[in-house]
Amino acid sequence: MPAGLSSTNLLRYDITTLRVFAAAVEHGSLTASADRVGMSLPAASKRIRELEEHLRIPVLCRSKQGVTPTLAGQTLYRHTVSLLTGLEHLSVAMNDFTRGASEHLRLWASSSAFSSFLPSLLVEYSRRYPSVVLDLEDVLSHNAQAAIADGRAELAIVGANTALGDLESIVCHQDTLIAVVPNGHPLTRAPAATLRECLNSDLISLYRETSLMRQIATLAEERGAMLKIRAQVRNLDAMCRMVSLGLGIAIMPRLSAKPHLRTFGLSIVRLLDIDVERRLLLVMKSRQHLSCAAERFVRLAEAHVGSKAGVPGHET
Repeated sequence: MPAGLSSTNLLRYDITTLRVFAAAVEHGSLTASADRVGMSLPAASKRIRELEEHLRIPVLCRSKQGVTPTLAGQTLYRHTVSLLTGLEHLSVAMNDFTRGASEHLRLWASSSAFSSFLPSLLVEYSRRYPSVVLDLEDVLSHNAQAAIADGRAELAIVGANTALGDLESIVCHQDTLIAVVPNGHPLTRAPAATLRECLNSDLISLYRETSLMRQIATLAEERGAMLKIRAQVRNLDAMCRMVSLGLGIAIMPRLSAKPHLRTFGLSIVRLLDIDVERRLLLVMKSRQHLSCAAERFVRLAEAHVGSKAGVPGHET
């Protein structure tokens, strides 16, 4: 370090103090923060004061309405959340070893993956490697990508239209976009329909931030079609339930729709005029540096894609 410059002492970053600080930012209150970490308000205030003295800058602005982070406090909060998340993963991993686990796989994936091929792939993986503990998260594609970038997960499954930056990826699943409608719907009178014909109906969709909805919105925009979204829901199962009640139709991956067709009395309508391919990517920082558990999962995913080569993508 250049002469004349000093650095804060890393040993002074007490974990309990950082938990107090993070809770104060999240709740906007030192009182709520103290309650959350199980200490008195004076003790919590003392810890924040000592943290600011150590840093030589304020990290919280105090007012009658509560507390808010300063600019320095915002930076401290981002790093604190990352640190505490890492410590939670460390604790889980060590507990797993205590229970006899030999390895740990952290995988974050989109709802499209969880509603289609991923569960069966995880069953096969667990059958082959029973000592590996799976740490799974069902999240939006961009959140899964961010988890890889900052090290919270080792593998992620995202939509192919997700920005990846410098991350590596392989195709791990391919599917076909179709329309799902109630049995007897007018769109079932023909073997297939155009996207514009489908979008004349109200749409039941996932939230706009999902990779699936971004893909559908792009396809619609390319054809000058409007999305008449009647309801946005959190998962594909809820989409099918609402379609079955006649509230609208849905556009979704074929394999995700198949388990719900008989249960909810639904029919598939093939789409004619669009590139209906739906691809999911398995994302990692560097395949060369994957753990053994993660590398084995990548190989299994590659085998899964290879076994599906040549399988027809359309179904009536």
